[in-house]
Amino acid sequence: MLKMTELREARGWSRAELGRRARIHPVRIGMIENLRVRPYWCECERIAAALEVPPSELFDSEGWPLGGEAVRIREINPVEKAEEGKSRQEG
Repeated sequence: MLKMTELREARGWSRAELGRRARIHPVRIGMIENLRVRPYWCECERIAAALEVPPSELFDSEGWPLGGEAVRIREINPVEKAEEGKSRQEG
């Protein structure tokens, strides 16, 4: 489980509540927690402020959430990008 999710759940907050406090749409919070997107730095700061922790406790230097399957996702993304590049060249 992601550190961000652990802290949110420890406070008894839903994604909607964290989103309200951080001024980020709850669907976007879910996408960040599910490692579908990497948050913008301003989102990292707002999420951390809402949870009252420094951003370094939640996100690595590249903006990926800490914990969970972040390493696996980072390993997949370069392959997906390479495949996208091939299909663009072929198309």
